[in-house]
Amino acid sequence: MARTFRHGKLTVLKIDDENGDLQDLSDALRSVDFPETVDKAETSAFGTGAKTYVPGMTDAQLSCSGMFDQVMAASMQAIKGQETFLAFEYEPEGAGVGRAIYTGECFLTSIKRGNKTNDMVSLDLDFQITGDVGYDVQAP
Repeated sequence: MARTFRHGKLTVLKIDDENGDLQDLSDALRSVDFPETVDKAETSAFGTGAKTYVPGMTDAQLSCSGMFDQVMAASMQAIKGQETFLAFEYEPEGAGVGRAIYTGECFLTSIKRGNKTNDMVSLDLDFQITGDVGYDVQAP
């Protein structure tokens, strides 16, 4: 199967608002980072010439940066510290049948607002994923 590459400008990120409704944040964002990691436990013993490991639990975070928008900032402020987990949908290739979609639950861990004399007011958000990350392709 031939590989298909897509431009990052198509990225879509949706996160629950304070009412539990998925809100599309994409039109205010400039970047999304979505690292997933696996813990490792060392199993090396005496007499071993090379380290050995077993995989452990998975972990994931979601970070996004963009332009400050009063409506989005108010919504993020409302979910800060909320005990209810937030649903998210991350579409790195954009919306479309057969394109990748990652889903799961998260909570907001950080809000950072920034100002520079030569740029837009910025808003950076960090989320901790809780539980498994789902992967699928978008259906019609």
